[in-house]
Amino acid sequence: MNFKIMPASRDDISEIIAIDKKTFMEMVDTDWYSNDCVNPKFLNFLMDGNGFVVKVVMNNQIVGFGMAEVKIDPKNSPISFLHLNDDITVCGEIDNVLVSSSVRGYSLQNKIMSYLEEMFLSDASIQILYTTVHPDNSYSLNNCLQLGYQKVMEAFLYGGKRRVVLEKRIRV
Repeated sequence: MNFKIMPASRDDISEIIAIDKKTFMEMVDTDWYSNDCVNPKFLNFLMDGNGFVVKVVMNNQIVGFGMAEVKIDPKNSPISFLHLNDDITVCGEIDNVLVSSSVRGYSLQNKIMSYLEEMFLSDASIQILYTTVHPDNSYSLNNCLQLGYQKVMEAFLYGGKRRVVLEKRIRV
């Protein structure tokens, strides 16, 4: 299968939201995924220079996406309220990575996260990346560990959902 990962544009927002809703409804356990931030306001916020939104395209259709924050709002970030880092300006956060159920098994989550990491490297101030995964979601957890993320703690986030918080240092 031929997939292409690239930055998303504002023209992609409605399709990203549609695939997010469709895939979320197909999930066996919806606690594994938090899609509260997959909305036009937050996607536009990221696209306004506060982060990155990327899409995975196959046959001219979006089949996955990833979202990450560079300029993190301390009031809404696990990094702040879990006291993971005193200097949030050196942190990046991978918020959501989602792949349509029809194209699972092609390592697309790893590829999206790697693509986002490369985008973070273009910002010299970012030193540490954070992401969260449901502890029972062994697929996503193993993908993160394979990419070099390390478990920091387990916490209740996003309205009381259990999450493993992971970090990866991309600069010393």
